[in-house]
Amino acid sequence: MARQLCVLVLALFSKLAFAADLPAPLVVVSGGWDSCADDGNGGVSPFYGNSTQAGVRMINELDAYYKGSNWAGMSDHGIRWLFSCFSKTSDLYLQGNQDEGVVATGAWDLNAMVSRIETLSENYRRPIFIIGHSHGGWLAMQLAEALRQPIVDGYLATLDPISFVQCNVSTFADAILGLNWDAAAPCRQAPGDFTAADIGKIRENLGGRKWRHYYQTNFIPLHSGDMAGPDLSLDMTPFFSVINGGAAASISAHTRLAYLDSIWYALTVSLKNVYAPQ
Repeated sequence: MARQLCVLVLALFSKLAFAADLPAPLVVVSGGWDSCADDGNGGVSPFYGNSTQAGVRMINELDAYYKGSNWAGMSDHGIRWLFSCFSKTSDLYLQGNQDEGVVATGAWDLNAMVSRIETLSENYRRPIFIIGHSHGGWLAMQLAEALRQPIVDGYLATLDPISFVQCNVSTFADAILGLNWDAAAPCRQAPGDFTAADIGKIRENLGGRKWRHYYQTNFIPLHSGDMAGPDLSLDMTPFFSVINGGAAASISAHTRLAYLDSIWYALTVSLKNVYAPQ
């Protein structure tokens, strides 16, 4: 009995020791198409799109929260971040907290992005939270699948994700202008280019029930939908109908979902709960 108690105490001590070494998290926020904005100096910035603005507010809130609290288990208070945005021509731009300015990726390379996540997370030592809207939600799924080992903690949040492969700008425009409703079908569903094995890999890398999925169907030409894989899947369509007023909400529902306070509040609370306050 004494031996069993000793083993239990040692196991508990090891767990607590690990928690004491857990660094502040890395937050990855990926905006959708045309989420890049003018930086005021002739360049682009990933910080002024709908979802990325909400991400910036969240980072600022967490930074102030961490600095104002005495956190148990947190080895540093410096939250890390990586933002990305798509331009009107679907070029991808990145900026992380270790970059002096925005980085143009050109023909963007998924492995290069994963390498950046690995560097910022200190090879998966930090909790990793990946949040993406629209094409950025699809990109977030791609990143979660491409991680080279499971994350220590964190989650994936997809906000009305749309497949970049099945529904790009040309596909959507040609379908709408040509009134070819069938051609626009991939623009009215969750990304369909992920196989069951792909979804399984995402879940394996998340290491548990940590995938939140939010979608709407109010904007009929462009929306995501329910899909197998997420642990939490919420249809936000009724929210727009009740709060914003039916038809008026429908026109901007896909964009508005990117910065719904209710979603970002839930994500922020989850980030705060990574560590237990003393």
